[in-house]
Formats: sequence, structure tokens, C-alpha cells
Amino acid sequence: MACEEDIRSAIEALSQLGPAGDALRAAHPWMRNEGFRGLAMGINTVNGNSTGELVLKVFIDRKLPVDGDEDAVPAILRLPGLDAAIPTDVDEVGEPGLQFTQPAAGGTSIKIEGGLHGTFGCLVTPRRGPSGLFLLTSAHVIGYSRLRPAAPGTPVFEVARNGDHRVIAALTAYKPLNFNPAGLTQIDAAIARITTPAITADIDGRGPPKGVNPSPQIGDKLFAYVDGAWKATTRVTTLNAMLHKIRMQDGTAVRYINYGGMITCNAFTKGGDSGALIVDRYHNAVGLVVGGDHADRADPQTYICPMDRILQHFGVELVTRDSIGRTQGASPSTSASTPASPVASAGAAATLTLERLKKIAKTGFDRSAARNIDSHMIHVRDGLREEGLDDRDMILMALATIKAETAGFVPVSEPPHRYNTSKFGRPGQGADYDLYEDRGNLGNTEPGDGKRFRGRGFIQLTGRFNYDEVGGRIGVDLIADPGRANDPKTAGRILASFLKQREGRIRAALTEDRMADARALVNGGRHGLERFETCYDTVADVWDRTVV
Repeated sequence: MACEEDIRSAIEALSQLGPAGDALRAAHPWMRNEGFRGLAMGINTVNGNSTGELVLKVFIDRKLPVDGDEDAVPAILRLPGLDAAIPTDVDEVGEPGLQFTQPAAGGTSIKIEGGLHGTFGCLVTPRRGPSGLFLLTSAHVIGYSRLRPAAPGTPVFEVARNGDHRVIAALTAYKPLNFNPAGLTQIDAAIARITTPAITADIDGRGPPKGVNPSPQIGDKLFAYVDGAWKATTRVTTLNAMLHKIRMQDGTAVRYINYGGMITCNAFTKGGDSGALIVDRYHNAVGLVVGGDHADRADPQTYICPMDRILQHFGVELVTRDSIGRTQGASPSTSASTPASPVASAGAAATLTLERLKKIAKTGFDRSAARNIDSHMIHVRDGLREEGLDDRDMILMALATIKAETAGFVPVSEPPHRYNTSKFGRPGQGADYDLYEDRGNLGNTEPGDGKRFRGRGFIQLTGRFNYDEVGGRIGVDLIADPGRANDPKTAGRILASFLKQREGRIRAALTEDRMADARALVNGGRHGLERFETCYDTVADVWDRTVV
């Protein structure tokens, strides 16, 4: 029987971008079928009854007879590099869509001008920095108007059953949706500063959420507050779901989006419920509704964006039963046109100027790096801020990574050495970087790829696959011009994007003081570990003594 790690590895392999992922999917025709909608980890069901077996769930539009169909999903999946056989289970979900086409009544429906209706999830407040109350909901509810990004300060309306509406908040920040057909959106959320005193953290007489449940399990019972009432679903059905071609429509305009890392449960929401708060039986927040499937399909699902990921990105915390006394005293702004920024993330941008950040960073590097820190720190900080990673732990992770990779705080190209060149030290006896040639794990498939896609930048990005994947995420064609990875601004964005893809595991390793594991998540091994640990510990000590 496949274990949880085997199935997570299978999802990661089948979802990866670039040539390596394309080649793997090419071997599985069912993934190229127009009706394919996503993958997730879940429990096998037969005739509606759970067998208790952990499987790879495959979401499709409609189930078809499998006899003689080469596009059929195999009952057992075998993937290169995985020893375990992965059992599958197919769920019919129909063509999924984002659920914001109908209003959620009862005083909980919200919208922006030119946008469609969604649901006010809950209240949040900055973890550090300026106080204030902020509305939390889905990005596609208040972050987009007619599928175009909304401007900061855009008024957010509460819409009553009779159509009356009033301004209750002003858009502050949202995580942009990734409409790239090859990209993944892992956060669909937005915050808006409350601009009216007529607001409460109480949810239908039960009070605010008790806390956050960061690790829901398959089978957990969930509730959502929609249409002025609490609704219960059966159970969590899958975790770590990758959802393909989710339809987003506003009038005649249609776009598609792929979600990654979502939670799914049996469908119990409908249009207008996007942004609704999902809680467990103990009233702990699990996430926000982002979409769902057609109810007339055999296995319709509701999609949930995990709450802990949302809160980390914005550097905020829920207004909970324990914090209500601290936050209700805050006086919300009355101006919808000049919203205050809560914090870009926990404890960095809100408390540190760029000059002070440079000064702290210099304590972890040799004096020779000081001028480079003065020149390039702005690009590192801006890259981290763009990805929502400018909090203490991730800034320290970035600085320590730069120290381990380049030492001098400057984007550089990897020189020939004994790990990338077989004849290193013997000029004329072999091509430089030949050990990087024909490396499937790097995506190097063409002659000369070893040298062309050698390590560059602050993080020493290496291999055609990584150049293609990271370049796609930041919108820079690194395949056509690999040298751009050494441009300081681009290098800062590459560093942040690379860390973002591994954020959860990096944070867990840092929290548990597993520094070698944190380093390996970037480098793949222990190279530069001593420099990494020394820089991290030195800067952390200065940070903790000087940053309030």
C-alpha cells in the first residue's frame, strides 16, 4: 500500500513544470485529455463507501467506459524514481468554476464596483506593526474587476438582500492570481482595511474563530458560514490538491486558472460563497472557499485555500476569541481612498527601514561584501516582499543562502570545479561543465546545456528545468537569455521565487532547528552548510537584540 509520502511525491512529479514535467505527462495520455481537472491525495471510495485505502485522486469532467481506451486512468500508476505502486481513484467533478456568480445574502455578501459577489470571510489584524482591522476574503472577489486587477483603495461594499449596499472597507492588498496555463496559484486571498465602526468579529452568535487548524486531516468535518447560516459538509476528502483549468468568468470574459496545494471536501457551497470562512468542529479556521464543481456531477467538490498559508503571506493573524480584547479597541480608518498598509509580512517591512536592514545583514558577511550589500539589498528585499517572505525567518534564510552560495552578496556565475567538470585542473582534457550534460534531474537535454544553464545569481540557479520553471514564475525568459539570472534585480526575484516554492518545508525546518534540512531544500545537500549556519545565527542574534 502506498504511503502518504509516496502519493505526495507522485503529485509533485506530475505537477512539475518544464521539460521534465512535460516528458512525464507525455507518458500518461489521460493527463493531456481536455477533461482532466486535477490530482489530490484522498481515500478510495467504492459505490460511495470508503475503503480506507489512501490513493491518488484523479479529477475528471465525466467518467467514461475504460475498455480499450488508451486515455483511461490506470488503476495502478508507476512513475520513474518511485518504488511504490500508486493506486488511483477517479472522481467525476464536471467543469469546475470559481464560486462568485451569485450573491451570498444575509449581510455577508460583498463586492467591488464592476466585480461579482463573494463572501466576507473573517477579520484579521497585523501580527506586528500598525494596528487595525482588515476584512479577509478571496482575491478573485475583491482583487479583480471585470478580470482586471483592482487598485489599492478600491471600496468594498456590503450588499444586503434587497440590493442596498454600503462601503465597509478599502482594498489593501491581494495575492495576484496566476493565469499562466503552466502556472499554479497557491494563494487566493485579499485583505481590505475596515472603514466603518459598524463591524463585528462575531460570527452568527458563536464569536470569532478560536484559532487556526494548520493540519486538517482527511475525514475531518467542516463548516462554512454562508447565506446567513452555518452549513456542514460531510468530510475533508483530499489534501494537497492540484486543480486544473478552473474557469473564471465575468460576463463574456473567460480565463482559466490552476490551483495547487488546496484542500477539497464534498461540495456544500454554491455561487457567491467564494471567500467564506471554513472552520472545523472546534471552530478553528481551516481556510477560505475559492471554488467548486457542478452539483450535478457524481463527485462534486468544494475547494479550500489553507488559512495558515494565507496568514503567513500577508503577515496577519485572525481576530480570535483570545485576541478580541486587543483588536476591538482599534479605531478603523474612515477614509476609503487612503488605506494603510497593514504589514507586508511579519515583522520586517513594518519595523525595518532598508538602511537598517542593510546594517543588520552586514553582520553576517565579510567586510568586503559591504558595498555589494549597499547596492543589492534593495533587490533581495523587494523580491522577498513580492512573494510575501519578508519576515524574520525568511529574510534570515535568504541572507544565509546568499552567504553559502556567493559569499560576497553579488550574483555570480558558477566557475568550473570538480563537481561540474570531470577534467577539472587538467586544461584541454575535457569540456567545462560536462558533468551537467545529459542530466535528466536538471532538465539538461541538449548539447551545451551544462554550460548554458550553469549556476547563476544569488542562489546559483542550475539546469534548464529550473531556469524554465523559475523564469516562468517571475515572467522572465531565462531560456533565451540565461545570463539575466545575474542581473541583481532578477537575481533577487529568482531567490525569492525559489524559496517560495519550498516555503512550508523551510519554515518547518527552521522552527525545529533543522538547519541542515533547510540548507538541503535549496542546495540539495550540505554544500556551504557551515557558512549558512554561521550567517543565520549571527544575523539572528543581532535581529533579536535590536528589532522590536
